[in-house]
Amino acid sequence: MTVSANPSRGIPLGFAAICVRSMDESIAFYRDVIGFDVLARGSAGAEFVALLGLPVGTTVEICRLSACGLGIGQLLLLAPNLTGRETVRRKGDRTTRGLWNINFYVDDIVAVSKALWDRYEFWSEPKRYFVNAESGEAIEVVFEAPDGVAINLVQPLGDETTFIGRVRIAAAAFGRTRCGFTPIATTAHCVRSMSEAQRFYEAMLGVSVVLDAQLGKPETNVFLARPPGSVAHTVFLAGAHFFGKLSLNQPLNFEVPDRVNAAQPAAIGYIAQGFFASDIAGATAAALAAGGQTVNAGKMVLPGFNGEKAVLLRAPGSGALAWLVEAMT
Repeated sequence: MTVSANPSRGIPLGFAAICVRSMDESIAFYRDVIGFDVLARGSAGAEFVALLGLPVGTTVEICRLSACGLGIGQLLLLAPNLTGRETVRRKGDRTTRGLWNINFYVDDIVAVSKALWDRYEFWSEPKRYFVNAESGEAIEVVFEAPDGVAINLVQPLGDETTFIGRVRIAAAAFGRTRCGFTPIATTAHCVRSMSEAQRFYEAMLGVSVVLDAQLGKPETNVFLARPPGSVAHTVFLAGAHFFGKLSLNQPLNFEVPDRVNAAQPAAIGYIAQGFFASDIAGATAAALAAGGQTVNAGKMVLPGFNGEKAVLLRAPGSGALAWLVEAMT
């Protein structure tokens, strides 16, 4: 196991892009249940529709939300006016190949779970687990949010003597939403090739490894709804913040459904990770050199943005979508 003390450089997650079935219902969840603030809502321009690769004439309603006044760990909700849309994850799916969950830190996971228990499908009760003396321990639970998105709640435990304890202390400094949640703390990506995916993110974002381990505790397999004895190679990558981390997971002895090809802008679900790059040309070149593939390029012509340059890429190791957006200074 490898554990680093603190993230110090690199680009954290800017936003998780989620295509929604009902904009009103999804906003109500992230605003009223999670406590995010609506930054902008409206219709996207034709250039953004083209960036998504949707048919000419398609309209796309969007909503950008943030938490705790931070420009990282945000949400970008999209609702194209297309019929016959299917969800990325199927009913009963747990871990799936591709982008499969977003997680938030909370201070009292038992109380939060109890408040939401009758409204959402939980995979288990909250489970406390100990990694080791260096990493520390946490309590986690996963439940089903609107649009087939898996929400992983995490209550970090401990003090500055463990990695998880340091995360808890650092995260506390930024406060919580009015509902008790952080911005997106980590986003999970299940891969076929850890080496390819890790190389891509490190090159494109300049992030560093803060945890590298084989994880398969009985407690973690329960809250992740994995078969008993399952083991996954897990690597956490962090940029210059304790929020917006990336969790890469490669199953070592169990199979998962592959939903990468279903994660298209016309579908319903978690479709892409978004990152704000001050040098978008350099980040794109690094991503391509590390095996990424360009899907499309264009401009962010939509409410909440100012027409910034954008590149949509496929990450090696799984083919999941990564979205680079020019950071305006």
